[in-house]
Order: sequence, then C-alpha cells, then structure tokens
Amino acid sequence: MAEQEVDRDRAARVLEAYPEIAGEDLRLLGVGWDNTVWLVDERWTLRLPRRAAALPLLERELTVLRALAGRLPLPVPEPAYVVGPAADFPWPSWAAPVVPGVELAHAGIADEDRVDLGAQVGGFLAVLHAQTPPPGLPHDPNRRADMAVRVPWAREAVARAVGQGLVGAAPDGFEALATEADALPPTERTVLCHGDLHLRHVLVALRSGGRGTADTADTAAAPGGWAAAGVIDWGDACLADPALDLSFAYAALTGAAREAFLTGYVDGGGTAPDRPTEVRARLVAAGLCAMLATTGAEGGDPALVSENVRGIARALA
Repeated sequence: MAEQEVDRDRAARVLEAYPEIAGEDLRLLGVGWDNTVWLVDERWTLRLPRRAAALPLLERELTVLRALAGRLPLPVPEPAYVVGPAADFPWPSWAAPVVPGVELAHAGIADEDRVDLGAQVGGFLAVLHAQTPPPGLPHDPNRRADMAVRVPWAREAVARAVGQGLVGAAPDGFEALATEADALPPTERTVLCHGDLHLRHVLVALRSGGRGTADTADTAAAPGGWAAAGVIDWGDACLADPALDLSFAYAALTGAAREAFLTGYVDGGGTAPDRPTEVRARLVAAGLCAMLATTGAEGGDPALVSENVRGIARALA
C-alpha cells in the first residue's frame, strides 16, 4: 500500500503552494508505484511521491532532468517549481510544463507503423548515452542489468503472467533466453541510462497530417504518421549497461521498426549491440512486459495488457 494517496481535493490543497500555476482544472494523469501525477489546466503536471522510498528517486529525477535540459533530441520534463511539504502533504513535490502525447502502451499503433518512432528513439538514446552524467548518480542501484538478479526476476514475472492466463504456459523461446542470460558474466559497460524505458514512458503523437490526437489515440493511420513526442519518468536514471535502455527496441519494436531503431542508435554514435548486450536487453524487455501485463490485468487496463503481451512476443522473436 502507498503511504500517501492524493485525490483531487488533496491535490488542490497542495497546488495552493504553487501560485504561479494555480488553476481549477485538475485531471488525474497517472498513478505509478512511486508517484501520483495530476494535470493542471492541461498545461502543467504536478508530481507527488506516494511512498517514502520514492523520495530519493524524486531527488535523482530533478538532478538528471536539470543536467539534461536542452541537450536531448526529444522533449523531457523540465522541472519549473519545487515545493517542500505543503498543506497536509508531508513531502516535496514538483511541477513542470506538460509534455504532450500519449503513452505508447495506450496508443494502439500497429507494429508496422513504428518505423519512424524506432529511428527517433534510437537516435535519442545515442545522445543520452553519450552525455556526461551528473555527479553522484548511482551505478545500477536496483541491479537491473545484472543477470544474476534480473533472470530470476524475469522468470517470476513471466510465471505470474502465465498464472493469470495472459500468456501461454511456456512462451516460445523464453527459457532458452533466460538460460543464455543467466550464463553471461557481469557487465562492465557504463553509460547514463534512463533506467526504466518501457512502453509507458515513451510518449507518442500524430504528426501534422494525421487524424486524431494524442489524447484520443485514434489509430486510423494517416499521411503524417506517428512520432515520438517525449520521454518521461526519470526517477530510475542511473549509470548502467546500455542494454537497460536498449530493451525498448525489443519490447516495443520488431522488424523494420527495430532495424530503424538500431540504425538510429549507431548513426547517432551508439555502439551496435553485440550478442551479450542483445541477450540482456531482450531479457529485461521480456520481464518488464510480463510485469506490466500483470499490472494492467490487476488494474483493469486491457490496452496495457494487450500491448505488453505483444511485447513479450517481440522480445522473444
């Protein structure tokens, strides 16, 4: 259970500490493990931690986003105001101009329509991984690129998805992948990573000429097509093996879209993944997608389930 839940009335009281952005139109944007996010007048996001364990992540997110301001080819949140305990809320919170878009997990985009998106995110990660990290950033604090930890975690996540009937009893190729990953030696590569780059943290929007909007996630393909609109939720940013972020290519993309991602990454200065990096990335992708699928099932979110069940298959293809 979260230690701090923030309903609309409580968010409105906290918002009184932000006179620069005070508004009456409040809409719940999302609830994660670590934060509740409210949208203010469709222009600002107000981010409030849900548990004490998330407070170091808040500080890390602020540090990294300030260090990266203006340096990346896709929009990321730009913290504008930070407030300490306010009203009856005991912890700091922060506000930023909204990054428009819809989560890729909820956009319903066909795999074949993700080529441009793949190229954009690949190029984005090449730039991110080349950045000088801010001082004090931890080295993979949750050991997410450590296969000694990640393989058992992924096996458990997939077993939960199987137990809930979301995937078949033995997803094709998963055990072979897990066995190969388990045999890998510890990685020594280190770059600045987003650290949690899954299908909910990449935002997309229709380019000019497309039908529908990012809010409606109208999937009727149009001449403009879909494009990456931003990357959010930086609380897990860290120093880690690039496989941690490259997992996005295996969870979200396949075929020509994955090829476009890898081309964009290499053309942007990144190193093409060798077999150990690919195995680590695929294993991380399969585990994350299994976890998100069960989260969607438990939260009554069929779109999240569907996209991440497909993500497991992509990771193993």
